[in-house]
Amino acid sequence: MSSHHIVRDEQEPALILLDLADSMFDRVGELLEWSPVVVALPKAIPKLVEAQIKVDWAVFEPENEQKIRAYLEWQFPISYFPTSSSLLEFAFQELIAKNHKAVNVVLNQADFGKRLPVLEKYAEKIDLVAYLPNSRVAFLNSNFGGYEKWLLAATKLELSREPLRTKNMESLTGNLWKVIENGTISIEMEGGSFWVKEITYYWT
Repeated sequence: MSSHHIVRDEQEPALILLDLADSMFDRVGELLEWSPVVVALPKAIPKLVEAQIKVDWAVFEPENEQKIRAYLEWQFPISYFPTSSSLLEFAFQELIAKNHKAVNVVLNQADFGKRLPVLEKYAEKIDLVAYLPNSRVAFLNSNFGGYEKWLLAATKLELSREPLRTKNMESLTGNLWKVIENGTISIEMEGGSFWVKEITYYWT
């Protein structure tokens, strides 16, 4: 993957990279086709450098500044953001302050559970989709009463809470569901925010 030098606007989803598993490179390549603002956190930076992916913003702890700048010294232009606050929250706050309307977040499965409260918090302020090695999570803020998407039969879904009504979905156990047949699924919720995880989403 090469660097990107295309004029962008804040309507295209930005891309926050917390981590970058080898299995995620194809999907990240697809997300980069939109020429997003690429926001890198420390764990992802070495792999981004190795893959020669252009970083626009680097967000990191102040004590790591020398190491981060050494990694990224060949990249220009680039903005450095040393911060003592939560790195992910800082990244969201900066994107929102600069009028970005949407963001894709790439992270690993272990980080998803740990970062979920922050993701849910900022999904109320910016359109947000998270990508994990084997799943895609769409966050719907309280302005959305439901969710529709075309999916393949047998795709497994996890919902953050019980829906009012569904279409083309079979309940399995707890908050797990399965798509019955190829086609559009529909989820209707009663007020408030929620998220939908496509568990059998493969990085192909």
